[in-house]
Amino acid sequence: ENAGRYLDQLQARIGPYPHGAFHVVAGPLPVGLGFPGLTYVSERILRLPFMQTRSLAHEIAHSWWGNGIAVDYATGNWAEGLTTYLADHALAKAKGPDPAREMRLGWLRDYAALPDALDMSVRRFVSKTHDGAQVIGYNKVAFLFHMLERELTTAGFDAGLRQFWARHRGQVASWDDLRTAFEDAAGRELGWFFSQWIDRAGAPSVSL
Repeated sequence: ENAGRYLDQLQARIGPYPHGAFHVVAGPLPVGLGFPGLTYVSERILRLPFMQTRSLAHEIAHSWWGNGIAVDYATGNWAEGLTTYLADHALAKAKGPDPAREMRLGWLRDYAALPDALDMSVRRFVSKTHDGAQVIGYNKVAFLFHMLERELTTAGFDAGLRQFWARHRGQVASWDDLRTAFEDAAGRELGWFFSQWIDRAGAPSVSL
């Protein structure tokens, strides 16, 4: 029921579900894998509450980002962070502003605790090989999209997503393709935003 509600919301925001069906397959391997129209999860976690309320929505969102449009891994992986923002964060936001804010604060705390040796630019993230990579490729990138939505307004952000989806569905796309879609939807140049958050490691140092 929760997954069906989330699927309806995502379709309204981006466009029709791009596959003929969606199957959840459980098995003995302790991993989670996403494929077009299918997700594999460990049978040990399938019935746990977080799977029903959060993880399944994340895998559904991959039907668009990562499976509907494939990632140009040579130029960096944008799909995990976008999926985290449109699934995990969107579900928290649906509960109210406080849960969403707590999730973002958690992302910031994790980043603040990241050792310098594991920090890297977003463009260098390809896949989750350790927890440090998740802090960059999932959390930091999700926060990047949160900032972009605040910059463009929700209507402008969604217009960019729909532009990106319409242009690249069934193809391989890069960070530059994503930037171009948002620029065209917004009618203004956004290279300054993407350059500082994707090509540079680190984060601002704030002082009072």
